[in-house]
Amino acid sequence: MTDEGSGERLERRYRRLLRALPAPQRAAREEEMVAVLLQAATPSQSRPTVSEAADLLALAARSRLRCLFVDPVARLGVAVAMLLTIAAAVAAHDVAASRTGTEEPSATAGPVLPDRFPAWDPPPARADRSPAGAASMAYLDGDEDGAHFLVLIGAEGTSARQVPDPTGSTAAPDGVPADSTNSPFLLAPDGRQLAVRRGHSLQVLDLTNGRTRTVPGLELANSARLLAWSLDGTRIAVGSATGTDVVDVSNGFAVHVTEAATSAAFAPDGRLALAGRTRLDVFRADGRRIGGDTMLPGWDIAAAGWSPDGRILALRRAQDSSPDVVPTGTGTTTPYQRRPAGQPIVHIAAEGDVPALLAPPDPSAPLAWNRGRLLLESDSGSVTSWNPVTGQNDTVIRTREGVYCCTIASLQLATNVAARARIVPLDALDRGPLGPFWPLVAALFSVAALVRGWWYTRTHLVHPTTSVRAAVLRAVPWALAATAAGLPVGYFYLMLSYPLGREAHLLHLTTALAAAAAYTFGRSLGRARTWRPLYPAGRAAR
Repeated sequence: MTDEGSGERLERRYRRLLRALPAPQRAAREEEMVAVLLQAATPSQSRPTVSEAADLLALAARSRLRCLFVDPVARLGVAVAMLLTIAAAVAAHDVAASRTGTEEPSATAGPVLPDRFPAWDPPPARADRSPAGAASMAYLDGDEDGAHFLVLIGAEGTSARQVPDPTGSTAAPDGVPADSTNSPFLLAPDGRQLAVRRGHSLQVLDLTNGRTRTVPGLELANSARLLAWSLDGTRIAVGSATGTDVVDVSNGFAVHVTEAATSAAFAPDGRLALAGRTRLDVFRADGRRIGGDTMLPGWDIAAAGWSPDGRILALRRAQDSSPDVVPTGTGTTTPYQRRPAGQPIVHIAAEGDVPALLAPPDPSAPLAWNRGRLLLESDSGSVTSWNPVTGQNDTVIRTREGVYCCTIASLQLATNVAARARIVPLDALDRGPLGPFWPLVAALFSVAALVRGWWYTRTHLVHPTTSVRAAVLRAVPWALAATAAGLPVGYFYLMLSYPLGREAHLLHLTTALAAAAAYTFGRSLGRARTWRPLYPAGRAAR
């Protein structure tokens, strides 16, 4: 026995533990159990021991489970909840499977490019939250949900990630030229970094670890344009109305090399070619000019840049221009004549350090060199492989079919990756994890439904039902009423959410099924706690 003061405290704590028992059992046996527990307590004991608490909680769990499976209605509710849970699990598995690629990248296969652009249902995970390594291509795109983002296709050809649209646009991209000099992002030649302009700062996203860093000490002018990465990924050429600077992305140190340029490209040996409206100049890494030539009218340096041997520089049509003249000789005072339709341009410069200029058949934009050929983006959005020697031009990356929501824009290729990449058929892509939003929403809805179902039996009269048949008969009218009420809801859902993609519909279905299962289980739990035939008054349950 205990003293009076500690005995009252101990009794209150025992009764608090006994509240875990079902109400009928507690009403029938609480006083008896409290008396036994107090009788067995030591004189100095003021709280239940750990073993007593564990035994009482285990008894409560066994009793509630017994109630749950003895009551016919509760038993039927548990069966329905299990079926709904299985259906929700199947839908969730379908969502997870649609985000996972079908094969692992091979360690010896080398970089690849897909033979067509993928659709974005489901949309890929963000590159900063779920990095997938180096990318082979980047472009602006969108999905059928109305979201727009920058797409990154992995260099191994089995993954896809996204970056929030750096343009801040709320409308679908409308066909900005592939390597436009006003693009707010620039993919590094090795595909491991992505430079993005954010306001007046320059940010660099490391695609291998998802970390973003701001280039220190650099403030971009309003007219600043990201022109070209160096091949080693340490410097980037930035042009503006006041001049052109080569910026070290690690410390922000900038080297001013010339007046304003509209396009640029780094050579494999570190030389930098800068093109203005009328001039093409070549500089060493230290900013010293080593040569120049007259720039072909209406042309800019293309994203493909220098050939791997450093002898040829690819050109693209300048914006808002219709170049139709070609040089008739070499040197800086070359006369020009009208360009034959559909013919490329080859211009040999007079100075040895200045590369030969190569412009492919118009209209097309060189994106990268690939095994001695040029990958060109056509006006239709497809990518072709052009042989400068034979003139053969084959389509290697096709546009999407059956997608009408948006247009691919600002396509860029990682030039070092594309130089040795193979074109392979597009397979299922690893699109990364879903992210925490939808699982959290589904969990919150499920918990709320569980609590609401359990609380229902505390505020409504529970009718006794002694057989499963009677429980089914009582449930049929309610099921029919719920179905009748759900039909207009489903109709309006389809009308309002039809543009959403398949993944969004599956997520909504999973959430609804999980919430329905939780509510049904909560109702069963609540009903079981009040099912009195198991514990008739005045009789102790065995």
